Amino acid sequence: VAEVPTGEELAAARQAHLSAVASAKYYIDYSDFTLWVLRVKRVRWVGGYGRMDSATGEAYAAAEPDPVAPHAAGAVAHLNADHADTLVAMAKVLGGYPDTVAATCTGADRYGLDLRVTTDRGVAYTRIGYAAPLASADELRSAAVELARRAREP
Repeated sequence: VAEVPTGEELAAARQAHLSAVASAKYYIDYSDFTLWVLRVKRVRWVGGYGRMDSATGEAYAAAEPDPVAPHAAGAVAHLNADHADTLVAMAKVLGGYPDTVAATCTGADRYGLDLRVTTDRGVAYTRIGYAAPLASADELRSAAVELARRAREP
């Protein structure tokens, strides 16, 4: 963390703070208020057992928000309500659990589907990746159809 220097960076930091905190307009210009900036060198993400990664600060800054995850709830509900047998096939063929007896989709993002699978051995979680990352939520249906096709190939 470093104090924001003067010039364009200070103006950008000031505007970012004002945009995020409406009440800042009352104190941002006080002499005892200072803006600081967090300069990220490396990010480590841990999303659970076996779901972790890291990125450089540059890669983190260049990353774009996932266009699918915020809009996926309806698709996930539809998959679970109407395509339970397809989710089982996906888990068996694409997810590495050939003994799956039930599968529930727990999430979807630009890279794939998360499944909770039930086998005779117990409960497990797996990830089914799309052929390519999705650019928008509008591509989710066709990507899921493609996964279903791949899961049902002879």
